Amino acid sequence: MKDGQVLDALWEASADVSDFIGAPAESQMVEVTSVLPKVRLPGNGHRIGQTAEELGKALRDQDLFERDGIVLMVNRRGRLSVMTSEKFHSWIEDYVAPYKLGEHGEEAASMSDKCAAGVLASEQFIRELRPIRRVATVRLPVIRKDGTLELLPEGYDSETQVLTRSEMEVEDNMPLEKARQVFQEWMLDFPWPVNEAESARCKAVAMAAMFAPFLDLMLPPREPRPAFIFSANSEGAGKTLLCRLAVCPVFGPMRITAPPEGSDSDELTKALNAAAISGEPYLVFDNWRGEIKSSSLEAFITANVWGGRVLGQSRNFEVEKSCLIYVTANTARVNADMRRRCLQLSLHVQEAKIEERKYSRAISEEDILSARPQLLGALWSFVKHWDDAGRTPGSVNHSSFPRWSAQVGGIVELVTGVHPCTAPAVSADDTLADMEKLVTAVQVDDVRPLLEFKPAEMMAQSRELGLFAWVLDEEPSDDDRQIRRERSAFGKILARFDGRTFGRKRLEVKGEGHARMIQVHHVVDHAADHVASQPAPL
Repeated sequence: MKDGQVLDALWEASADVSDFIGAPAESQMVEVTSVLPKVRLPGNGHRIGQTAEELGKALRDQDLFERDGIVLMVNRRGRLSVMTSEKFHSWIEDYVAPYKLGEHGEEAASMSDKCAAGVLASEQFIRELRPIRRVATVRLPVIRKDGTLELLPEGYDSETQVLTRSEMEVEDNMPLEKARQVFQEWMLDFPWPVNEAESARCKAVAMAAMFAPFLDLMLPPREPRPAFIFSANSEGAGKTLLCRLAVCPVFGPMRITAPPEGSDSDELTKALNAAAISGEPYLVFDNWRGEIKSSSLEAFITANVWGGRVLGQSRNFEVEKSCLIYVTANTARVNADMRRRCLQLSLHVQEAKIEERKYSRAISEEDILSARPQLLGALWSFVKHWDDAGRTPGSVNHSSFPRWSAQVGGIVELVTGVHPCTAPAVSADDTLADMEKLVTAVQVDDVRPLLEFKPAEMMAQSRELGLFAWVLDEEPSDDDRQIRRERSAFGKILARFDGRTFGRKRLEVKGEGHARMIQVHHVVDHAADHVASQPAPL
C-alpha cells in the first residue's frame, strides 16, 4: 500500500463519514439528477484522494489554478486569491454535483469543511490544475521560444501560464511618430529637473516605469527587475500621478499599499507575503516618509522565490515571485542597498506656492484609464520598432538587473536616446558647492595653519554635513562593495580639487593608497596683510 493510501485509510478509520459530507436528514435525501459532472465524496470505501483527483479533472477548465502548490481562484475583480476551504465546499457546486452512496443509491450531498481542506492540500487535486503566473487584463507582449514577438491571445496560454481577459483592444498599428507624440503630450506638464541632462534621464526612467509592466512577460519569471522611486522636492509635484501613468495602462485603477511605519514592520512583511502568494504583478507604496530602506523590501525586490507563513494558517509557503515595486516620496533619501535595486527620478517644482503652477491640462486617473488603448498602442509601437531594428540591447549593463537593462533599457534608449540606468547627472556646480562647504567647515587660521585628515575622516565629515549625497549614503554601509565604491568615488572628487583654494583655505592631497592624507592649509594673503598693517591715513 502506498503512503497516500495509508494516509487515506488512517484518516477514514479515525473519522465518521459525516466529517467528509454534510449528511442530510432522511426526509431530505435526493437522488442526483444534475447535468453537472458527478463527483463522489469520500466515505464507504471511497478515498479522499480519489475524490480529489475526480474534482481536479472536473474543475480543470474553470477559474481555478495552482501556483507552487497553492490553489488560487480568479475572483470577481479579476485578481488571483487563495481558495479557502470555507469557500471551496460551496463554490464547487456551481460546477460539479457532489454525491454520496446511501441506502437509496446516489444521494446529493455537500462537502464538509474538513473534506474541502483535505482536497485543497491534496497532490492528486493540485496536479490536475493548470499552473498560473498571473491574470492579465490586456494582451501583453511575449517572445516565444522560437523567438517570435507577439501579443498574448485571449484566454489561458500554457507556454506563459498567463490567463488573459482583455478589458479593451490595444491600438495595434499606431505609427511610430504618433507614438512619440502621445508620450510627449503626457509628459509635458510634469516639473522635470532644470538640468537638461538630468531631465532627459528622468524622462527615460518614467518611460521605463511604463514599459516595465507592459514588457514584464518578455522576461523569464526569475529574472531580476528594478524597483522605481519617484521623488519630488514638494508636495503636489505629480509623483503619484506619474506612478499612475506607469501602472494604469496595463493594470487599470491603481491600488495603493500603505508604506510601513518602521523600516521593517510586520505589516510590510504581511503585505509582501500576500502579494507573493496571490501573484500580484505590482505594489505601490505611496508617500513613503523618512529614509527608504527596509531589509524585507530589499530582499523582496531581489528574490526570485519568496517564502513565509500563509496568513491565518499554520503552514509556510514558498512561491516564485514576480512583482514590480513603485515608491513615491517627497525628497526621498535612499540607502545604498535600495539604491542598487532601483531606478530613481526626481521632480522639481520651481514655484514657491504649488497652487501657482501652470498646466496645459488637468490630468486625473480617469483620464489615464480612458486613454489606455492609446497608451498601450504607443508602447506596442515602440516595441515593434525595437524588434524591426534588430532588438539592439541597451548600452548600460546594470549589474543588479542585467537582462532587464539590456532588453527594456534597450527599448527605452532606442526611443529616447537615453538609457534609464544612466547614472544621475550631477552638475559641476553641485560638486563645487559641496566641496566649498566641506573645506569651509575645517577650522584653520594663523594660530593653526594646517590640519591633516584621513580620507575616511573627510567622508565622515561630509556625511555629517549632508554633502555629496549622490556618492555617500546617509549612514555608512556594511557592504564591502559599497564601501569600496564610495571610497573610489570620493577619492576622485578629492583629486579634482587637489591644490584648489577656497577663500583663505587650500585643499591638498598627499600620498597614495593607505598612506593618503588630506591637508587643509590656511592661506596667508601677504598683500592683504601688508595693507592691513599700514597706518590709516590722516
